Amino acid sequence: MSLVQLQTELSKLSPQEQLVLADFLVMHAEKNSEPSETQHAELDRRYAEALAKPESLLAPENVVQRLQR
Repeated sequence: MSLVQLQTELSKLSPQEQLVLADFLVMHAEKNSEPSETQHAELDRRYAEALAKPESLLAPENVVQRLQR
């Protein structure tokens, strides 16, 4: 199955089913990979920035819009 075919099929899932699938994929990815020291440092930096400037964070609906572009 190609990526395009998979995306087409996944778009048929309900929002709840998509969330369950996303959770599964994240859990699976977490079990199979460990972030590097550089990635940890970047995550820490972003987290600190989010805490310092919460007004700079995007609302969930804006994230979805940006991803769909």
